[in-house]
Amino acid sequence: MGDSAGPQAAPRGPVLIACPTCGRLQFDMDTVVAEIEERLQHYTEPIEVAVLGCAVNGLGEAAHADFGITGARNEGLIFAHGKPLRKVPQERLVDELFRVIDASLAAGRTVFDEREAAEGAAWLRKIEEENAGDLTPERLAALEAAAAAEQALAEATPLPVAGQAAAQPRRIEVGGGERDAVPARERVAGRRFARVRE
Repeated sequence: MGDSAGPQAAPRGPVLIACPTCGRLQFDMDTVVAEIEERLQHYTEPIEVAVLGCAVNGLGEAAHADFGITGARNEGLIFAHGKPLRKVPQERLVDELFRVIDASLAAGRTVFDEREAAEGAAWLRKIEEENAGDLTPERLAALEAAAAAEQALAEATPLPVAGQAAAQPRRIEVGGGERDAVPARERVAGRRFARVRE
């Protein structure tokens, strides 16, 4: 009868994704997640809802979600498909999220007010700017990548040995005048630089 290797039915119903908590958490995320999870049980639509514990990293890790929230002290942001929709007081965050979900499902598209979305985007930028110096996992990864690039560059550029003079550049003739040839390690972004002897 049924072939166990045959195609499986696509998952139905909502999916809730919550970020792991960390020291930047500024609201009672466990209670919010539990309330959202309970309310989502009444939905059959295959929507994905994300809950971010802070807005420091923006919406990047939850940009794929159909709907979501991120919190900060006393306020939060409702977003959809990686775009801010509206900033709301923290105590109304869950209720407003479900108002947006219900209105959007009824309309067959994400329902939002452009003015509120612009205010939400400005709020998110402000949060990100205020926390620009924080060493978040994303920023640590970027710093590590930059350090690795600097290390690779340093290894590719030999330094003079103590007690030895730096190698003198080789002189070449260019258009009737003499210039120092530039070693390959001093070439930048595919352009060749030459020093003119005075």
